[in-house]
Amino acid sequence: ADSLGLSLKYFSASTLDPYSDLVGIPVPTENNKNIQYLRSEDIEHAEFLFFDELNRAHRRITNAVLEIVQFRTINGTPLPKLKMIWAAVNPSDSEEYQTEALDRALVDRFDYQIDIPYQLSPKYFGQVYGDEIASVSFTWWNALSDKQKSLVSPRRLDKIISIMTRDTSMLR
Repeated sequence: ADSLGLSLKYFSASTLDPYSDLVGIPVPTENNKNIQYLRSEDIEHAEFLFFDELNRAHRRITNAVLEIVQFRTINGTPLPKLKMIWAAVNPSDSEEYQTEALDRALVDRFDYQIDIPYQLSPKYFGQVYGDEIASVSFTWWNALSDKQKSLVSPRRLDKIISIMTRDTSMLR
């Protein structure tokens, strides 16, 4: 979003409330003849929406996201600045995650679907921790069994190295 100069609105979908966080709180208009939905202005101005952990969200959230992806609207109200919608999910076909499979209609509305392999990124680790630590981490992690890798995920290894590099005495 930054490199494209887009305003980003991030959502942790698993903790969203469908009304207060997304659709809006229904309130009567001044003449009490209609209902309007009050929602955060940052949604109205966002050019890029990102829904993290979408397959952990309540069905009301995924239904709202379906409308956003398909029509670029929330409850029929256009989001005129919206240019891009992304979502991240964890595998739904594994007992290791407490997730649900997304509705096929919702999945089909996204233009692209990219499977990201469960691997370390030498480029990322090199940028964050330097080439030496990245190289050692990459070699060490790749030598682990699949069972061990499930216990030391790339995210967990990133956190471990982050903690260790804060206290350089641990690296000796």
